[in-house]
Amino acid sequence: MSLAAQTTTLLIASVSAKLFTLVYPKHDAETVILLLGGPGVPMDFSPIAEPLSRKYQVIAFEQRGTGRSPVTGGTSLLGMLGLDKAYQSLFNQVLENYMREIAPAFTAIDAMVENVRAEPIKMTRACILDYPPLKDSMDYRFPIVITYVEKDIYGKSKQSVRGRFPKATFVDYANAGHIAWTDNNAKFIDTLTDFYQLS
Repeated sequence: MSLAAQTTTLLIASVSAKLFTLVYPKHDAETVILLLGGPGVPMDFSPIAEPLSRKYQVIAFEQRGTGRSPVTGGTSLLGMLGLDKAYQSLFNQVLENYMREIAPAFTAIDAMVENVRAEPIKMTRACILDYPPLKDSMDYRFPIVITYVEKDIYGKSKQSVRGRFPKATFVDYANAGHIAWTDNNAKFIDTLTDFYQLS
């Protein structure tokens, strides 16, 4: 039986959201939770979840208002006065920008962003702006691996992250864009295998 066939799906409700959650169950194993960036962009994490699920229980979820996670509360008003179509058009362009140097012929299609919704993007961004910034350096006692790709836009934030986590392992991917597990899958899986001791 394939790993994908062994997953459990849940719709988990909190005070402000319902999240479609995919669990790769593994009894008595540590749990790895896969967190999305974005906000508001659906992402298929199965290429990451499946190798991890050989050793760990893995949990992935779709952000509120994207994919199969509904917008709750009925306050859409065309995405809180922003149009879903406008955000979908924006993220089509973002996807093309991510792929420009890796696959110049790539063209984003509407199906790739059909689950992008304006309301959850605006709600999540407002929460991010209200959240206090992290300290420049943190006292952490656990291993961290941070990956960077050659063809992405980081600017000053890259050095800031290195300063915040000086003991972390940093892995750089050549010939990869924003979604490293699709652009340089072999090296990405090697990174997962080494860091999570999958072999």
